[in-house]
Amino acid sequence: MPKKILLINPGPKTIGDVNIPLHLLALAKPLIDNGYESVLVDTRVDDFNFSNIDYNEYICVAISAIAGPILASALDIAKTIREKRPNIKLIWGGPLSTLEPDMVIKNKYVDIAVLGDAELTFLKLVQKIESNKPIDDVPNILFKKDGKVMKNPIEPENFNRLNHLPYDLLDFKKYPNTLDKFEYHTSRGCPYRCTFCSSVTNSNRTWRPKSAEIVLEELEYIVKKYNPRRFVFMDALFTANKKRVEEICKGIIEKGWSFEIYYLTRADLFSRYDHEFIKLMRRAGITEIAFGGESGSQRVLDFLKKDLKAEVILKATNLCKEHDIKPIFSFIVGIPTETNSELKQTLALYDKIKKVHPGAMANAIYIFTPIPGTPINDYLIENYNYQPPIELTQWTDWKWSAKENVPWISKGKLNELEGITIIARYKFVWDLLKDWSYKEKLGRHGSHSKVLASMFFNSLFYLPMKLRWKLRYFKYPLEFVAWERALQKFKGNA
Repeated sequence: MPKKILLINPGPKTIGDVNIPLHLLALAKPLIDNGYESVLVDTRVDDFNFSNIDYNEYICVAISAIAGPILASALDIAKTIREKRPNIKLIWGGPLSTLEPDMVIKNKYVDIAVLGDAELTFLKLVQKIESNKPIDDVPNILFKKDGKVMKNPIEPENFNRLNHLPYDLLDFKKYPNTLDKFEYHTSRGCPYRCTFCSSVTNSNRTWRPKSAEIVLEELEYIVKKYNPRRFVFMDALFTANKKRVEEICKGIIEKGWSFEIYYLTRADLFSRYDHEFIKLMRRAGITEIAFGGESGSQRVLDFLKKDLKAEVILKATNLCKEHDIKPIFSFIVGIPTETNSELKQTLALYDKIKKVHPGAMANAIYIFTPIPGTPINDYLIENYNYQPPIELTQWTDWKWSAKENVPWISKGKLNELEGITIIARYKFVWDLLKDWSYKEKLGRHGSHSKVLASMFFNSLFYLPMKLRWKLRYFKYPLEFVAWERALQKFKGNA
């Protein structure tokens, strides 16, 4: 029997700025170590005709998907494969499989759904399928047996064992911005209880790190082979263990590496650090830190079980200012129970952050939209008649902040919140353009003429943005709708 496994990262090819599919590289690693050939297909960048493949060469197929157009692409691919070889096992993973496994497994194009970390589980599945043995003892899966859905026990995987990903499987020319933002995981999971966050369900409030030694080994390999200018640590919470952060930072300094680092953490954790520790982080190349600010209202933060005091956000901002670190915040508006006064508190907090640290940014002000499987969903169903999709195919049309997903927001209020979101997005893009060197602008745009055109075009919206923000008038943002469409066209998303 063949030793090939097909790993698919679905999605329309209209997506422009694509990231490397770390999840598929992670799936491939244990397979390669055990003598299997991993064939990785990323339909966002690859021209791959699934109708012209001999699926008898493959043991099984793995598909990872999230809601929206990517899920639609995944279902189309699965349908094609099923028609070509009806008995090949289609194994699904990714956020939807973890957050809504009972829904996913019911679909006719899903044979097995993997929950949570899938890498070592997937290896066990492949070995069982290859030897035609029962999968009843493989943990972390749902599967169909004799017309029934079976669910096996959950067993957390040791993330420290998953190291040295097979980056050679990728053609990095297809991911042109990777060296400016080389994405990497030092840990998985988060121990906090925020009711709106998928990490609570994905990780069951556990944090699973790689050791500092493994992190430094992997970084050294990446530096020697690819020499990225900047690393983006994709962890939900990089700094859950201060001692590990210290060991990683000291190791980076000792190696003499000169890359920059961006990572995500909580404002309360960062604000507890003393100045000497932050200096160490800065010397190691940490130049940007992302914080989830969420809201300027303490009541709303408590409602979301963020376990964060609003004033701590400003303390973290001030520490970043003192140590020449750029803080990048995200906020949420339209949260259930949020009043107009509390919405204004969030916008006021944004202004205070900019006053404390003019270089600070807000990469997004999102309209609250429930994520499948998160703890807050039951509250929304009970109190607001929220009706999430009940079939997998319904998630293909799912859109962020669509009216049917936010029944607690009136049509007029939603228009205003959409204005806030798009104008905040413009502010972020404008800040980035000002912040980048000309060399960085050239690398992002591709030509001198595009740089000049981009700067001129974006400058046209600066004064309207300032006026709207000052007056807090966000309704009917027609000029910024036009700007957003132009931006998406430039990025290749339209």
